[in-house]
Amino acid sequence: MNITTKQFNKYEAVRKSGLTNMFNVRLVSNLSGLTNAQIFYIMKNYKALKDQAKFDNNLQKYKDFILC
Repeated sequence: MNITTKQFNKYEAVRKSGLTNMFNVRLVSNLSGLTNAQIFYIMKNYKALKDQAKFDNNLQKYKDFILC
């Protein structure tokens, strides 16, 4: 499965909001727009996805800076 940085950031927004226990997948799905399969995949591969998202977000900041 391929999880984009945008999808991971949606998951993180729900997690950081503290609105729900992240194991309440139905509510996490409703709040984030992610499917159950995507949520479980993110949970299982959280560290690797977090590292990749951090790299992608930093790269985007540099792209935005360079293109200004």
